Amino acid sequence: MVSQQGFGVFAGSFDPVTRGHTDIIRRALVFLPAVEVAVGRNLRKGGGLLGMDGRLALLREGCKEFGDRVRITAFDGLLVDHMIHSGSNILIRGVRDESDFGYEVQLADALTQVATVRGLTFETIYLRPTGEVASFSSSMVRELVAYQAWDVVETLLPKGTTPLLREMLRPSSGGMGFKL
Repeated sequence: MVSQQGFGVFAGSFDPVTRGHTDIIRRALVFLPAVEVAVGRNLRKGGGLLGMDGRLALLREGCKEFGDRVRITAFDGLLVDHMIHSGSNILIRGVRDESDFGYEVQLADALTQVATVRGLTFETIYLRPTGEVASFSSSMVRELVAYQAWDVVETLLPKGTTPLLREMLRPSSGGMGFKL
């Protein structure tokens, strides 16, 4: 269903996906027919917790409730090029606080410059996660995972994803284990 006109692209590294991310998706679906969750390779964030396959698997599990209104994809390269390829001119961005918003405004300016050169006009929609998970980032979750605080991690991840993440990280299943 993501091929409908007017769908939004929610791009990020999602390492790992959090309840804040799924809250933004849920709220975007109130006014958009569909959302493409586009997982990019962020060169500034280094290796991260999960590889691309792991991030995609967690997102698929965490977004099951949205059915065919959400499509999970991966992309390399510039977000603007991905938006041109996908056919969307709506970008969804999550902001937790003022510092996020400042970064997002700078990012939007840079994306607009690239988009103008590439012939794309797009709109950016900023959404803030609601509730008790509004201020938690994926990097905070990664730190809690490193300390094996699974009881807390489970409150921050979408339903059904914590067991999958634990399995991915078990050394006996080819995961990276923990660096304690």
